Amino acid sequence: EQAVDILLSTPVSGTLIQEDNSEWYAFKTNGFNSYYVVQMDCTSETGVEIAIFPDINKQSESYGMVVGGKGSLSQTVKFNQNQTYYIRVTNEEGAANGQYQLTVNEIRDDVSDTATEARWTEIEKVTGGYLEVAGDKDVYKLKVGRKDVPVRVLFQNLSVNGQMNFHIYSGSNLKDTQIVAKGQKVGIGASKYYEVMLQKNKVYYLVAEGNGSGNYQISFENLYTKLARTKTTVKASVSGKQARLTWNRMDYAHAYEVYVSTQKDGKYRLLSTISSRYLTSMTTSKQKKGTYYYKVCGVATVDIAGTGNTRIIRSAFSTPKKVVIK
Repeated sequence: EQAVDILLSTPVSGTLIQEDNSEWYAFKTNGFNSYYVVQMDCTSETGVEIAIFPDINKQSESYGMVVGGKGSLSQTVKFNQNQTYYIRVTNEEGAANGQYQLTVNEIRDDVSDTATEARWTEIEKVTGGYLEVAGDKDVYKLKVGRKDVPVRVLFQNLSVNGQMNFHIYSGSNLKDTQIVAKGQKVGIGASKYYEVMLQKNKVYYLVAEGNGSGNYQISFENLYTKLARTKTTVKASVSGKQARLTWNRMDYAHAYEVYVSTQKDGKYRLLSTISSRYLTSMTTSKQKKGTYYYKVCGVATVDIAGTGNTRIIRSAFSTPKKVVIK
């Protein structure tokens, strides 16, 4: 069998054009026993199956999983140091033309069974881990750069056969920390997220712990990227002397602000604040005859970590929508 080398964190793409066709990849670990996330994204209607083998000739299966059509699945695996592992990608039974993308990411060094400091964790990154026994802890260290960063940190209990807790601490080291966000117990298959403003030039620690063993995943999303750099689309209609406005929901907004002006490029004033992210429409009060322009932005209120204060983040404004009241 011929295997193509796959590099850490570098996605590789392929297409299986025949039924029962297989493609092989070889992955070499580093000098530590580590955990890795094997991510498979199926981009076609037909699914694929992957399996991992420590020996391509014996093919004693480490584990396997099937990814349905246009689906994604990730698995956390513990690999031994300085060893080559082989990944086989096969068409789902009876299928052809399976298109896929395969990625392998390292999670952390397995240097001991006690709570250890993980590798640096970056904003806009998905990581994860495996709790080996009840009471096990994983600690992730996050250093913020020269700008405050509002983040959504999403914790998912993928398969821990018990409940998990996720906490965020701030401090210069693990022995001198204060809690920023205290987690609630998250059952298997459930998730929880925090939205918090991480302050510039500070260090934070994320601790995952549980009363069982299994996999979990942590996602970091920058709210400036997800909210402040996006905008919604507004539609408008007229009913008598009133304007009816509707807009697309913004996933990262907590509320919406509606502004109005009598000139497209003039000064806008705040007309109304819609306090629910799910409420995406409003009807104005009766207006005088004339031309009006409306625009909407999404708003999120985020706790500033460890201070008890908050900061407001606004999206970009929608394109002004013209309404003529006759």
